[in-house]
Amino acid sequence: MLESGVIVAWVVRPFGRHGEVLAEVMGPDPARLERLRQVWAGPRSLTLLAAKAHQGRVRLSFEGIETIDQAEALRGADLMVPAAQRAELPPGVYYQDDLIGCEVIDRRLGWIGTVGSLQSSGAAELLVVRGPRGELLVPFVNAFLRRLDLGARRIEIDAPTGLVDLSQAETVG
Repeated sequence: MLESGVIVAWVVRPFGRHGEVLAEVMGPDPARLERLRQVWAGPRSLTLLAAKAHQGRVRLSFEGIETIDQAEALRGADLMVPAAQRAELPPGVYYQDDLIGCEVIDRRLGWIGTVGSLQSSGAAELLVVRGPRGELLVPFVNAFLRRLDLGARRIEIDAPTGLVDLSQAETVG
């Protein structure tokens, strides 16, 4: 059983009649699945036999999954690898699960709260920060970011005046 892992893909649906599945790839390198040999679907270890790109997704076949019924049982499953095997990201790009749980400190206001999740706004990722001021939406952009220490689980920002008030008004209504 995989104790701590990273989702690399999720199974959309069976593909064909011979046990293959169609999967949506997570992360910056879709071709990475072609290099993997083993993934986990919950507590189940799966040996990956083949991964082929297919119309923006990937077609996967696994050892021991040979029928459409066996493939159907994987529908909706998250396919994971150990955290140590996740793909390296370019500088300035972070995995969401590395940011969730980080403390957010503003140089002017002090401790704001803890990152509970992320939202995409189209223009930038937003940190959903939960703390004594309620739920705040903080843009995760270089203009506000002063220091990020994943080892210490700490994000230091320099939010412009009014951002905290504006974010509170948006989340209350």
